[in-house]
Formats: sequence, C-alpha cells, structure tokens
Amino acid sequence: MVAISQNLYKYIFLGWTLSILFLLLKPSTGEPSFLGQIPHLDKVVHFTLFCVWGSLGYRAFGASQSTVKLWSVAVVAIVCLAAGTEWLQRYVEGRQDDVLDFVADMSGGLLGVCLTKYWKIN
Repeated sequence: MVAISQNLYKYIFLGWTLSILFLLLKPSTGEPSFLGQIPHLDKVVHFTLFCVWGSLGYRAFGASQSTVKLWSVAVVAIVCLAAGTEWLQRYVEGRQDDVLDFVADMSGGLLGVCLTKYWKIN
C-alpha cells in the first residue's frame, strides 16, 4: 500500500473543503429531482461530506497534535464550517439554513475525526 504524505493530505483536505463550499452554496434550480424525493437524504449528504472532511483534516493536521489541542481545533473548525455554510445558505437563491443540517455536519465531522484517530483509518 502506498503511503500518502501529510502534505498531500493538506492539498486533498483543501480540495474537499472547496468541494463542500461549492456543493452547499451553489444556487438550487428549484426543480425537484429524483433524489430530492428521498426523505432526509440531504442530512445523509451533509453527514457524509463532513465525515470525510473530519477524517481528512485529522490526517492533514491532527496526527501529530496532543489530544486536547486536536479536539479543540477540530471542534472549532467543524463548528465554523458547519455554521458558516448554514448561515451563508440564507443568502443563496433556492437554499435555506437548517439547524438539522448543522447537527448532521457536526456529527459527521466529529465521527470522521474519531474514526481516523482511534481506528487508524489510512
């Protein structure tokens, strides 16, 4: 198995962050899609995006940090991105902020960090 350097994880993390911003802040077409008919699918998408983001963030920045510093930085970063995207969605056409999306973002991000830290996902 090929080892990925911490610097490469930083670039992947940056790319994933930009992908989250694009996906969560692009205007909605307003037309319902097939996937839009599945109840709460958007919460699953939010959870998954942030779970991967938390995992990548740990691989990029957290592996060498103390536990207290890791969790402090992780929680602040996840709160900032989750709250920021939800707040900005107020101003995007066809989007709305939702506290349950924020909860899904937070849960996914923290789970991603936990899984990567404690189960050594590579």
